[in-house]
Amino acid sequence: MLTIPFDLFGFADQMVKEPEYIIFISTFGLFIPFFVFAILQRIPPFRFISNIVLGTLALSLFPNFIVSITFFFLNVSGIHLFFICLIIILSCFFFILFNYQQLANYMENPFSGREPEIIGKKCGNK
Repeated sequence: MLTIPFDLFGFADQMVKEPEYIIFISTFGLFIPFFVFAILQRIPPFRFISNIVLGTLALSLFPNFIVSITFFFLNVSGIHLFFICLIIILSCFFFILFNYQQLANYMENPFSGREPEIIGKKCGNK
């Protein structure tokens, strides 16, 4: 029977031995693809995909950092940290993907909504 080893060429062992790498990659490792997709954003055919990826990276940066640091001090395994960061990134990706049009409209004109009414305010003539 053919089995596929889950050690991922030593990557899983490295995560267990030194979970600090997961924290470093989950926070500061996001800047490298951020700069790559920021360049690709200027090319019109790649604009939609790069906007989704950039939104995902920007939205998942701080939750990844906070959760990774918290769980690191609670002595959670490196593999668990990896999967938690992966879940945060995937949830941010699906949020951006499903709400892309509303977010794009908001980013173009953030205060285009109706003016809120102030109840009880009297308009006086001066």
